[in-house]
Amino acid sequence: WKMILHEFKGYGSMKKTRNGKYLAIASKKIEVYDSTSFKKVAEFRNIRHPSSIAFSSDSRLMAVKNTSGLINLYNLVEMSFITSFQPSEREGSNILFTPDNENILSSDWDGNIYRINIHSEKIETIRQYENFLLEKMDYDKQKKRFYMIASQKRSDKNMEPTDDYSILIEWQYPFVESSLRERKISYKTYDVKYNHEYMEIKAEYSRGVDNPDEDD
Repeated sequence: WKMILHEFKGYGSMKKTRNGKYLAIASKKIEVYDSTSFKKVAEFRNIRHPSSIAFSSDSRLMAVKNTSGLINLYNLVEMSFITSFQPSEREGSNILFTPDNENILSSDWDGNIYRINIHSEKIETIRQYENFLLEKMDYDKQKKRFYMIASQKRSDKNMEPTDDYSILIEWQYPFVESSLRERKISYKTYDVKYNHEYMEIKAEYSRGVDNPDEDD
């Protein structure tokens, strides 16, 4: 058994690097801990209301997004701040690094999907779903594909998704048009929003099932 060494109140996100070395906690600030000793190794206070954390696959970089769509990039080797990106002023879904660690993938509540090159700092809108909001992004390492869920929103003032349908987006990096696959899915939005059953959704998608609630 291990003792609880620290109590975290009101954190929005918690994530561990792929190599298991560090644990990052997002609350009113970003705290980075050694995941073995639980000793705090860094603290960043230059981003308010953080909501999503992403790590590069080599565990050298950390990106943090806040509720205003701002994304900060940090160097975990030197435990230092690198730069900021603001692709949108609306939060959107979680953020992810691309497998080559060259880009950050982000979105907003207006249905835009952004690719941000961390070297050139170029921000590209690679896809736009009008009247939809991006709720979640995931990456399948085996298939080398990104999966995203876009749900219809009621209006720009009411950001709650409707119960009409959602779009399951499957896109292989580096996001050429020919590798994009889209499918309407009839999952209820509360399942998509709160459970995030991506493996189940992807399994249904790969079998070509439009309505997973129906019997095979």
